[in-house]
Amino acid sequence: MIENLHQNTGKTLQQWMDLVQKENLPKYGEIVKFLKEQHALTHGFANLVALKAKGSDVGSVPNQADLIRQQYQGKEHFKLLYEKLVTEIQKLESDIEIAPKRLMCVSDGKSSLPPYNPLSKLALKPALT
Repeated sequence: MIENLHQNTGKTLQQWMDLVQKENLPKYGEIVKFLKEQHALTHGFANLVALKAKGSDVGSVPNQADLIRQQYQGKEHFKLLYEKLVTEIQKLESDIEIAPKRLMCVSDGKSSLPPYNPLSKLALKPALT
C-alpha cells in the first residue's frame, strides 16, 4: 500500500507525513479529514498516512505487545476479555491477523469482525458501523 501511495499521488509516505507534521494536527481524525478534504486522498491512503504520522500502527512500534499494554493500562481486567476473544477468533479462522492500534484492535481475514477499544475502566466499545 505504501508503494501504491507514491504511485497514485506522486508523493512518498515521508512527504505526506512531513506535510501532516507541518499542519500540527493532534488527532488521527483531524489528519484523515485534512488529507481527504484538502488533498483528495482516499480514506485508505489518508488512514495509512495518519496512522504512520501518529506512530499508532503496529508497524511503527518495535513490540506489538506495547500497543496492547497501552490499550489496557488502567483497564487490565478487560485484557482478559481481549485474550479470550483473540483465542476464540483464531479458532474460527486460522488466517485472521490481529492488528493492534494505539487505541483499538482490529482483525483482518475472511470474516469481518468489528474493531473495539477499551474506553474506560468500565466500558468496552465495539466500533460498529
